[in-house]
Amino acid sequence: MKTIKIMTLILLNLFLLFGCFSTEENPIEIDYESILDTFWENYLIEATYQNIESSDMIEEINILGYYYYVKDLGDDATRSYIGDEGILYNLHAIIKFKEGSNLKPQYYNYQWISRTLYGQQSLQERINLEIIDDGIDLTEYMSVLKSDSHNFIEKFKSELIDDMTEESKLETKIYNDTYMYEQINPYLSNVNNIIERDNIIYLVKEDKAIVARYKESEEFNEVVILSEIDGIPVTEIYPKAFMNIKIDGLIIPSTIEVIGEESFTYATCIGIIFEDNSQLKVIGRRAFYGAVFLEITIPISVEEIGESAFEVTRINRIRVEAIEKPDGWSDYWVGDDQVVIWGYKTE
Repeated sequence: MKTIKIMTLILLNLFLLFGCFSTEENPIEIDYESILDTFWENYLIEATYQNIESSDMIEEINILGYYYYVKDLGDDATRSYIGDEGILYNLHAIIKFKEGSNLKPQYYNYQWISRTLYGQQSLQERINLEIIDDGIDLTEYMSVLKSDSHNFIEKFKSELIDDMTEESKLETKIYNDTYMYEQINPYLSNVNNIIERDNIIYLVKEDKAIVARYKESEEFNEVVILSEIDGIPVTEIYPKAFMNIKIDGLIIPSTIEVIGEESFTYATCIGIIFEDNSQLKVIGRRAFYGAVFLEITIPISVEEIGESAFEVTRINRIRVEAIEKPDGWSDYWVGDDQVVIWGYKTE
């Protein structure tokens, strides 16, 4: 009984957090403006649209139902992966808190994530709802909450960027460029040259060139990976090279042999095309995890695919040139809800 009372109080707090409800037609209204205003008034003195510096420890706090993360260390131990529910919106910001708020000034990665919402729904489903019989349709509530939150945060992002001065936009660009190059530092051993072509950073070694990172453009363009740089073949796409990017399409040359782990995690791309006679052999673990794209055909040359490489991928079907799953492919290379077409022949 004590447990039920505690959980009931938690539920009441959740309801109070997101406003009042009635049982009339279209009864659910979530006052996000008031929620954020309360946060800004009580805690915030400055926010700037910017990438988070890759240092310091991850800490997690929960204010008014929102999750905030302090600096991402950039490794699997500290980064949050949330799977199919996905990140509804991810806004990088520098947030400084007022004195007396019991929160030290820090760089924060401001994330509105649907895991918060699913967590609330799970809690509500576990509680005996008959204890609080006020006619709230929780299914409808969660549906409206998820939809409205996405639209609201999109609007919030636009307003935040509009408030930036030209000087701060320039500073942000310089910071982003510096941050991008800091990210590839772990891969710089035995590198003879770093070349940037069409927003792609290539690391040129003695016998091969590697795609290290794609610097996302403001325009939604088709991206073409070069097959060679100064006569040296481009053979590999490094881990996280296209992570979270949005592009119109991607052409991968036949020289690419390896697509690294998480190379396209959460990326959005209308279509990925492998050139004829592809030499691709390895697709790493979680390479396309959570990615959104219309089509892809896995070349017959692929000998190894890691676990969850195509899990939670938002695509109607995945075409495979192989007639059946090769021995080197993980048994869990694709999600249960994906349609796989085996023995596909490219026209």
